[in-house]
Amino acid sequence: FMHRHEAALRRYLAVSLAPDDVDDVVQETFVSVWRGADGYRGGPSARGWLYTIARHVVAHRVRRRVGEPATLE
Repeated sequence: FMHRHEAALRRYLAVSLAPDDVDDVVQETFVSVWRGADGYRGGPSARGWLYTIARHVVAHRVRRRVGEPATLE
């Protein structure tokens, strides 16, 4: 599953994230997929499920960074 979808997921995330963040989000996404695999009920698309998890990971990272300075002095 990971080998099949990793490249497309990276391209999807690269549009809105810095390269270092893409690596982290891809890793966090596939860890979440692994942990939640038993809860997947075979909806219309496993790829759509993967991208939904990736969007949630990105949103969680953004929420954690609210209030942080853009650069460290």
